[in-house]
Amino acid sequence: MWLIYFCCILCAVLQGSLSEEGKEDIHPYQRAADPCVTHGVLDQDWRSVNNKKGTDKNGKIHCDKAGETDINFPGWFRFKGNAGNRMLDKCPAVTTCGTNAPMWLNGKHPAIGVGVVSRKACMSHLISCCDKQFQVKVKMCSAGFYVYYLPSAPKCFMAYCGEYHNMCLDKNGGCSHFCSMDKTTLTAVCSCPSGFPLRKDRRTCEYRNLCLDKNGGCSDNCSMDNSTFKAVCSCPRGFRLGKDQRTCEFHNLCLENNGGCSDNCSMDNSTFTVVCSCPKGFVVGSNKRACIRDECTVDNGGCSHFCVHRDYNDHSHCQCPVKDLVLRQDGKTCESPDVNVTCTNQHLQLDLLRSAFHGLNESQLQLTDPSCQGTGNHTFITFRAPLHGCGTIMNFTNSSVVYSNIV
Repeated sequence: MWLIYFCCILCAVLQGSLSEEGKEDIHPYQRAADPCVTHGVLDQDWRSVNNKKGTDKNGKIHCDKAGETDINFPGWFRFKGNAGNRMLDKCPAVTTCGTNAPMWLNGKHPAIGVGVVSRKACMSHLISCCDKQFQVKVKMCSAGFYVYYLPSAPKCFMAYCGEYHNMCLDKNGGCSHFCSMDKTTLTAVCSCPSGFPLRKDRRTCEYRNLCLDKNGGCSDNCSMDNSTFKAVCSCPRGFRLGKDQRTCEFHNLCLENNGGCSDNCSMDNSTFTVVCSCPKGFVVGSNKRACIRDECTVDNGGCSHFCVHRDYNDHSHCQCPVKDLVLRQDGKTCESPDVNVTCTNQHLQLDLLRSAFHGLNESQLQLTDPSCQGTGNHTFITFRAPLHGCGTIMNFTNSSVVYSNIV
């Protein structure tokens, strides 16, 4: 007898009550009780929003008013079974859920870990969706279901309405990884990737660095994907993952779209990168892939001495062989500040500034062939040598013919 009496006191402590103003009126000892552990169950099939009738088959209107039902309102309750797995949180039509004025939650359900929150419950009636409202409390439990602190219905044509809801759609059911619905308990059940245990909270997975165990099965680089808890393998440059997604294989980039080269493609075995090359008369352009015509192959690019291809703008430019020579403003011809050389298809001409060679005159100077002497005026001493005479020497480079003589 005393045991039964003690149980009644314990149930009262766990459930608590609401005052007429809707404010919480809970004894200090009741605050320590966890409603996720001890609560009542609302599992009547007539509570479901899928029940479009306002009465039972005998015409009885169901109600949740204390004294008119065998359910002990007010208190903490969980929706379960055919009633659904949570309180309806959108306005239902009148005369549904087995009653004339179904009551629903006017607000969002809390996420797991938030604790107890206050919400408004509304009565859906002919006047409006929220003809009357009052305070309730809601908590999402770590086991994947909701509990509600529900006061007694004010009138006996009002009852709480339930619905089935896939809780995995709400922040993944509180799960860190995989979430599924238990068809029996209608709760969110969490699970983990293979090889990872579920923590005691039944929501989060215990992290393990798989790369520390045999390099995660990778032949080369291993890293952890913290969202999936999977070991991810990667390869150094020039290699790619095989079909097993674990082993690195040599990857000849030239076999795919010719490595992006317009002509010849080869692999640099030290850097495992693509090297493009071109046929004679062409050079690799600034993009390192396409071949463009080498301007230096046509009349030495118009240069008097050296013609060099520029990588950065795909054009050639002229250079002079020694520091004492500079390019003229034409960008083609090399000259000394005191010496000027002119080349044509028949001859080459040298003009010496007379003032720079003080004391010398044209009679004292000759070309390689002594019979070829200079001529002069007040400003210049001039030597003109045919390309094939006066001792002119012809040399070949990779891209040009060079004629030279000596004074």
